[in-house]
Amino acid sequence: MNQLPRSFSIILFCIAICMSYSCSNNSKKLNNKEQQILNNLKSNITDSITFSLIMDTIHKYYKNNNLLLSEAYLLYSKFYSETNNDSSNYYLEKSIEISQRNKFDTILIDLLMYKHKSYEDVELSFNDLYKADSLANALNDTLRIAKVNQLLASKYYRHKPKECEKYYEIAYRNFMLVKDTVNAGYCIQNIGFAYGEQLNEYEKSAKYIERAYSLWIEKRNVFQQANLKKYLGICYSKLQNFGKAKADILEGIDKFYSIYDTSGVAVCLYDLSIVYEEEKNLDSAIFYQQKSKEYWYKKKDIGRLFAVNNNLFLNYIHIGNKVKAEMYYNENVEFLKNMYMSSILTLYFYNNCITYFTILNDTGNVFFYNEKLQRYKDDLAKNGIAIPKLN
Repeated sequence: MNQLPRSFSIILFCIAICMSYSCSNNSKKLNNKEQQILNNLKSNITDSITFSLIMDTIHKYYKNNNLLLSEAYLLYSKFYSETNNDSSNYYLEKSIEISQRNKFDTILIDLLMYKHKSYEDVELSFNDLYKADSLANALNDTLRIAKVNQLLASKYYRHKPKECEKYYEIAYRNFMLVKDTVNAGYCIQNIGFAYGEQLNEYEKSAKYIERAYSLWIEKRNVFQQANLKKYLGICYSKLQNFGKAKADILEGIDKFYSIYDTSGVAVCLYDLSIVYEEEKNLDSAIFYQQKSKEYWYKKKDIGRLFAVNNNLFLNYIHIGNKVKAEMYYNENVEFLKNMYMSSILTLYFYNNCITYFTILNDTGNVFFYNEKLQRYKDDLAKNGIAIPKLN
């Protein structure tokens, strides 16, 4: 006997459910049959034909069911998110409008958390998250309080890094209340990263990283233990405690080896080179950078190669090897032509170029890279992105 196509079978199933049930339900919880329809919609979000047919069925039989429509429109928004921003935003706004009108506050919190990502305007994004936080607190919804504050903190991380600590701490406390120690651990370590990477306050950074490390010990998460040992090495090198810095990174290498994570080992070798840079031992720094680069070259990881080249370029400038410095300069110029690099790495490269061409007494290129550096800083500032110290 011939079988019906899967998509057609699903549609018949949904129609059967719809016709067997009264189509008006404005309660704040889906019943079992409505949840089945929504689950079918979720499971077919990548199948445009089936997804559209199920949506048509919902519109026909459930047009007065505001709760189901609100949930379905959110899925419709996600369905269009990769292909049609206008349609995605249209269905997101419809879902929000229905939820606000019917006081579906739990759904509205989730919608606002999803919507904040669509804004180019940072302040509008913050406003939605503040509104979601207020609703979550009014409902005393511990998990959603945690999630909203985690999002707020991540926004502040880039734009106002000093402020992110408060929101990560709120998120941490609430994640711990619902026994989500994994996200709690991420919150604490992200405070440490903010102090180290954004604010250059390495003592505070190490304090939070050590605190997060204890959580990962309890969870027996060796990857995160290795990752944080590596990061602690950088913090302690900035604090001039080179012995502890090297010991922490070497422990990180051992932990990465224990879980067969060769990428983690390569990152540790690079970070070990940074410790030697801080110690002014440039020969050892170059040795470990070359070791790290060998790995990333095999992996064809251009972003990592660009980062290592930045250090090799500057180190060869400092030891007076202009031939090698020029080689790494040319490699990174080519990388920038063919691939977008992170803003931090690009800033450091431009800054290194100014140092390089100043030593060569090439005033034209010094002016050229000063202009590029300033324009890049201005663009980042317009987008509210904190600019790190470069020297």
